[in-house]
Order: sequence, then C-alpha cells, then structure tokens
Amino acid sequence: PTSALDNRSEHEVIASIERLRGAVTIIVSTHRLALVRTADEILVMEHGVVVERGRWNDLIERGGALSRLAASGAGAEPESSQ
Repeated sequence: PTSALDNRSEHEVIASIERLRGAVTIIVSTHRLALVRTADEILVMEHGVVVERGRWNDLIERGGALSRLAASGAGAEPESSQ
C-alpha cells in the first residue's frame, strides 16, 4: 500500500511502474488515483464488485464511480511532508 509512503517515495514507485510499462503486466490495487491515471485499463470496485472498467478519460467522462472519486478529492496525493 502506498498510503504509508511519503510523497517522494510514492512518486518513485510511480516512476518505477512507468519504466516497466509495456515490458511486463502490472496489476495495482490502490486507493491512490495518481497510480491509475495512466493505466491501460482500470477496474473500479465498490463493495467487492467491479462497477466500471476502462481508461481514465473514458471513465471520467462517463460520470460514474471514478469520476465521483476524482471530483471529491478521494485518493488525491498526500501533501508533501518535505
């Protein structure tokens, strides 16, 4: 879980994922929206059920669960502790 990481460490994790992108399959389970913005495919779950599936922009435009999360600020990056 990245919730225990400081802002810098979380960005390093994201950079590592981006470096591996295209070379391997990466499955990320997170509440941090910053980690899923560039994903090839996002599955949004509520109460253990997939309620949305698609790319970031498509899901935001649909106005469903991911759009509501993004608008509410849930999963936003933590304030920098530096």
